[in-house]
Amino acid sequence: MKSKMPKKIDMVYLWVDGSDPKWKREKDKWLVKFGHKLPNSAQATTDARWRDNDELLYALRSLEQNAPWINHIYIVTGFGQVPKWLDTKHPKITMVPHEKIFPKGALPTFNSEAIEHSVLNIPGLSEYFLYGNDDMMIGQPVAPDYFFDDMGRALVRTNKKMFYKKSAGTASNLYRHIVLSATLKIKQIFGKDYTNLRPPHNIEPCLKSVIISAQKHPELHAQIKQTINNKFRNDNDLSHWIYALYGFATGKYIPAYYRGMRPFMFWRKSTPNTPILARNAKQNKYIDSAKLFCINDTQKSTNSDRRDNAEWLSKKFPKKSSFEK
Repeated sequence: MKSKMPKKIDMVYLWVDGSDPKWKREKDKWLVKFGHKLPNSAQATTDARWRDNDELLYALRSLEQNAPWINHIYIVTGFGQVPKWLDTKHPKITMVPHEKIFPKGALPTFNSEAIEHSVLNIPGLSEYFLYGNDDMMIGQPVAPDYFFDDMGRALVRTNKKMFYKKSAGTASNLYRHIVLSATLKIKQIFGKDYTNLRPPHNIEPCLKSVIISAQKHPELHAQIKQTINNKFRNDNDLSHWIYALYGFATGKYIPAYYRGMRPFMFWRKSTPNTPILARNAKQNKYIDSAKLFCINDTQKSTNSDRRDNAEWLSKKFPKKSSFEK
């Protein structure tokens, strides 16, 4: 049988500079408009959600070093922002303003879920692409078959460790709530129960045709549209995890369990004198060998945490990429 392994795979990153005065003024204006009464507002509006710690610089270094086969890189952002160190004339780089991918009236947005539902509108984006936030990196060399199989199916790294209470149908925070909502939606539509799977919170493989199909589904369309129009994260958002779940249900995506290739997400919760990436020897061993990892800035992170991250990343990826000026 002829292999359907994709020959062209793009990369999409979301990036924002939360220190930009223009951006901050606009964000604060819309927060006032909502009266600071957003559901789960602490999680939806924490500065950590938009803080730029130069993670994208190291994400691009990791990409060039460990996945040089990527066809093209799209960086999605708003307010005319461009990383000061980025060579925007590089032939493999395209900056994508929100105006290019959002419907009229939906902007400005400060909601990453809304952006994630809109990336399929990037002009020129290939059918097969990888998606990641700016703090998601590739730690070891990977080939296309780490993300797609020879039948053209997306291999989504997941595991069976639930992070919400399945029996009660409840979740402990906003992120888990909208993930659970997406899972229950797929169960309602297809009768398939994926509550034992959790999102990787790392670079994910995507098929544009699957996203288009899901967005057109009569039982998903309205909530996706609502999410795209939510200025900030909201408890009625539909997580972009819906696309992997939809892919599982339709046979276009398959779960690829960690099995020694575990992606890691880690952060420090202000533990004195304990660097985020060196809590213990066992964790260091995993981090050094992880093919995918995410450095997740949270409202609990401190300036010291972020300095530790920056120092570790500069040692992990010391070589300047061709995407830098």
